[in-house]
Amino acid sequence: MGGIAVTDAGSLRCFVAVHIDDATRAAVRALQGRLAGVMGGVKWVEPQNLHLTVKFLGNVDHKRLERLSAGLARAAAASPPFTLVVRGAGAFPGPARPRVAWAGLSDGRAGLYALWQAVERELAREGFARDDRDFAPHLTLGRAREPAPAPGLVEVLREVADTTWGTFPVAAMSLMRSTLTPRGPIYDEIAPFPLTGA
Repeated sequence: MGGIAVTDAGSLRCFVAVHIDDATRAAVRALQGRLAGVMGGVKWVEPQNLHLTVKFLGNVDHKRLERLSAGLARAAAASPPFTLVVRGAGAFPGPARPRVAWAGLSDGRAGLYALWQAVERELAREGFARDDRDFAPHLTLGRAREPAPAPGLVEVLREVADTTWGTFPVAAMSLMRSTLTPRGPIYDEIAPFPLTGA
């Protein structure tokens, strides 16, 4: 973990993620364009930042990175590779006044859920807090600056409900750093953790 730049406070804003492949990224980018036609005032996630969050950690003191890495390595060693299918789309809390637009998952959810459970278990052993919410995996596409009515969104979501945006193997997870800037977050990979479970 040497050579990792830290903030003045000696911490990194971190999260654990699964990357999507380029073909899925391109398909989802087209979906963002379609949703933008019926949703105004949305900050769309940049293509290079699209990912599936396994666990958001917040600010992690650089002194804890070794323990964080050890926990993630154990979780990865206990988790077998799997395949994910990105399908459909939706909005939180609902399409009437959406705050978040997302693409959903179909096949592979069980593998991702098992990975999340392993991460939660192993990081708890290292002193990191468990999530207090149920795991609801999705691919965030954009966030509304101010929730507002979105006429036409229900129809678009209905039209794409059975559309598959991508199918790709998940052979690793990554510890990521998030640097907040006025133009949006910049994500950098700190370290990958190959999934090697049987």
